[in-house]
Amino acid sequence: KVENNVYCTSLTMYTQAAMSTATTQQRPSAIQVAKCLVKISHDEQEKLLALAADDPMKDFVHKQKIDHLKLQKVLYFAQAINLAVNDEPLFNDKIEAWPLGPVVPSVYQAFRQFGAQWISRDQGTDDGIDEQRQEFLRQVWLEFGKYTALQLVEMTHKHEPWIKAKDRPGRVIDEQEMKEFYRPLFVPA
Repeated sequence: KVENNVYCTSLTMYTQAAMSTATTQQRPSAIQVAKCLVKISHDEQEKLLALAADDPMKDFVHKQKIDHLKLQKVLYFAQAINLAVNDEPLFNDKIEAWPLGPVVPSVYQAFRQFGAQWISRDQGTDDGIDEQRQEFLRQVWLEFGKYTALQLVEMTHKHEPWIKAKDRPGRVIDEQEMKEFYRPLFVPA
């Protein structure tokens, strides 16, 4: 059961307006989206650090860093929101239900060398991601990047798409189930 009816109204409104113009362009790969999220996470962290020089907020800034586990969960929510709001995937790669939550296997392979370490800035790029999708991903990061990787794992473990897929052969999380589950959370009635 989900506690909130709508997670983030501003993100939803932005998504409906901006992403409708991006749908005519070719979809990026999950790896391209992940690299853009890495870039965005570093950009946003730098902004926060500049604001929090001698502020107790610095502890919060530490939570903003991105590791592989967190990347996978934010990537999952980006896909979920796009499916719920725009009726189409952000990327074509399949998402699987792994023990620590949703995982895109191709992204896992691309970033697995980082393990639990922070993913370095040089791994981030927005190449292949149009401006509308970059802004959408920035909004997703602002909403979900504030959580730790483990908080995001706990969140996804409470959501039906992961629960249903974790015992299924192949463990692929069904896009239709994602759309149906997340639509009430991200699309105002």
